Amino acid sequence: MIVKFYDQAEDEKLKFAVIAARAEGKWVFCKHKARTTLEMPGGHRETGEPILDTARRELQEETGATAFDLQPVCVYSVTDPDNFDGAETYGLLCTAQVHAFGPMDSEMEKIVLTADLPTQWTYPQIQPKLLRSHSMNRLLLFDLDGTLLRPDKTISPVNLQALDDCRRAGCGIGIATARYAGSAQAYARQVQPEVLITSCG
Repeated sequence: MIVKFYDQAEDEKLKFAVIAARAEGKWVFCKHKARTTLEMPGGHRETGEPILDTARRELQEETGATAFDLQPVCVYSVTDPDNFDGAETYGLLCTAQVHAFGPMDSEMEKIVLTADLPTQWTYPQIQPKLLRSHSMNRLLLFDLDGTLLRPDKTISPVNLQALDDCRRAGCGIGIATARYAGSAQAYARQVQPEVLITSCG
């Protein structure tokens, strides 16, 4: 299975909408009545439906969201030899901040608010990649010397916790340093950045 990302695509190609939703500082995931796994809210576009309306409808139906701010992030595609005759299919990834929930009326049993990502995904080959793409649209870059590092050249527990808090808020973390790659690797192992820029680029 291949997952790709695009800035845009022809509207008629967009068949799905998936939403990276947050509420109360946590991720919003759905649990289907017939499954034990968790998934991001989302689903198929109905005939004649604007794709952003698809995203709004799916968010409302699958989470019970009644008040929210929703924005498009990017277009994604999935190519799977076992589905759609192996053709590349396209969807819209959105982000949403949910302010209030009401009753749910869908195939979902419940929603789960969590600071951590699921260990058991309904779509493990797709949705983790969508969330990583969402995070990369909110990438925070940090220098090492004089920024993340203390005078003794270590990263304080306070800074490591702050980086973890940023990730929990949906941001990607990057390191940009003039150090050569070998010198930066020990810190990269601690921080586990999504992006590592060394040797001045």
